[in-house]
Amino acid sequence: MELYQLRTFVAVAHHGHLTKASEALHLSQPAVTAQIKALEEELAIPLFSRTPNGVVLTPAGEQLVQDAERVLGMARDMRGRAQQLKMEILGKLTIGTILDPVLMRIGALYKGVKKRFPLLELQTCHQASGHVLNNVRKKELDCGFYLGSNPYSNVYALPLRELSFAVIAPTDWADRLSNMTLDSADKEPWVAGGPFTGYEKLQQEFFRLHNLSPRKTIEVDHESSIIATVEAGAGISLLRQECAELAAKEGRIMIWQPNAMTSILSFITHVDHRDELVMRSLLEIIKNEWGIHP
Repeated sequence: MELYQLRTFVAVAHHGHLTKASEALHLSQPAVTAQIKALEEELAIPLFSRTPNGVVLTPAGEQLVQDAERVLGMARDMRGRAQQLKMEILGKLTIGTILDPVLMRIGALYKGVKKRFPLLELQTCHQASGHVLNNVRKKELDCGFYLGSNPYSNVYALPLRELSFAVIAPTDWADRLSNMTLDSADKEPWVAGGPFTGYEKLQQEFFRLHNLSPRKTIEVDHESSIIATVEAGAGISLLRQECAELAAKEGRIMIWQPNAMTSILSFITHVDHRDELVMRSLLEIIKNEWGIHP
């Protein structure tokens, strides 16, 4: 049997559905079905039973999936130990950053990595949150920061902190908004977050929560652009609470609804990288810096 077959076995067991497992593994459903069939033939025992809603593990499958998870874990450990045998860690580590680099604590991360791996080259790539997620998933970035929930089983996400977001407005809109609630906020134009920015999905969730269908006047791709366009009177928008408070203190915008919603900031990497020596050390550095304890 092959490791990829065991990964497929575990994924189908986790999702309880061949289609959902194939989407998570980025394989066709026939490929997933063929791998499960080949594994069942090799083991000479059925692993799943079909149901109207998908598949469920057989009694034998419930026991064997635990063995499969252990084997996959041992394979990850073996890769990590192989890296430990190297005298020096060379190469480049690419990190996708979003929002404000200060919020990502890049300076502390750099110091920690350089102390442990002085010959390792670090490269940060500032991107929209969704692009960081996709590039980590495709292994085009080694790791990065992401805003929101992680939909991929092949991406490991370490939650760092909950971020609050306020609804902001132009400074001269106080009277205009005085009798309005969040549930009627689509009466005013909105400054929208551009595709893959993190703000786009955040706003979509906010609109669904309050049953809003707003008119969007402009799409922007950075927090500074949100502030600038709201300041110019383009409409209202969501903005990270810390940024909103600073911009309001400077007299550039007003905070209409503070702490209107929250989202999770996470550090992400591909699951294949999680147990590598450098990534394990990087995760340890980040946990210490953010005060995350097991």
